[in-house]
Amino acid sequence: MSYMLRVVGVLLPLATILCRAVCFSFFILHFSSFAVAQTTAVDTLAVPAIPAENRFEARGLILPVTLVAAGTAGLFEPVKSWKYDLQDAVHTLGGQDKYPFEDYVQYVPAATALSLGWMGVEARHNTLDRLMLSGTSYVVTASLTWALLKRNVVSIRPGIHYQYVAAGNADAVSPQTHPKYFNSFPSGHSATAFMGAELVRLEYGEEHPWLAVGAYAVAAGVGVMRIYHDYHWATDVLAGAGMGILGARLGWWLLPYEQRLFDTLFKRQIAIRPQTNGYQTELAFTLTF
Repeated sequence: MSYMLRVVGVLLPLATILCRAVCFSFFILHFSSFAVAQTTAVDTLAVPAIPAENRFEARGLILPVTLVAAGTAGLFEPVKSWKYDLQDAVHTLGGQDKYPFEDYVQYVPAATALSLGWMGVEARHNTLDRLMLSGTSYVVTASLTWALLKRNVVSIRPGIHYQYVAAGNADAVSPQTHPKYFNSFPSGHSATAFMGAELVRLEYGEEHPWLAVGAYAVAAGVGVMRIYHDYHWATDVLAGAGMGILGARLGWWLLPYEQRLFDTLFKRQIAIRPQTNGYQTELAFTLTF
């Protein structure tokens, strides 16, 4: 009897270990087959490749970063003295008394980028994609320009400088009491205008280069008018131009990911297209869940 108990005492642990080993092996084999099946399923679902023209390229940062760096240099000597000398010459032209029509013209390039496709000009993207591109570009540009820089960089506007500082009454204004007088850097109007100009170049410039030239001419005009009207220093305009171009290019690089998101959410059953009866034009919006 004692011998039988010993045998049972040895075999029972062995049986337990063997049972656990079999169960573990079954689990591994089952998990492996499941993983293979999942891998095969994933491999059969090819992720759409990002179009070559929308892929991020480091060289695309060279121009905007250079412009922003040049504009930032205006906050320090000796460039700061040079920008004051330039503005002194511009100030004598009396532009501070003229109407700032660039308040509205700044939006012309962006509106052009969005609407030219409705006028028969061949665009790279449809209306929905152009809306996403324009919206993303504007959000990025506004965030960089207003939230990041204008709220944190103290730079007096030229008109306020001549009205108070140059007139010997600098104590009458301060960043704490008049924050809008000290948010000159960078130029928000220039950022908006150059963002739109870059969108025109990206969307239509390959087939219609003169449209890009025209859009950039309008943007440059907005920048010049901001200097002429004593709202911004020349370096503010350079930095604003860089921010606008950077915002447009970031929006362009992000577009494929936004397209994938919309494909997933709406299965592309969403359409925005212009309609006209010869007398009036309207946008038709269709969304299917």
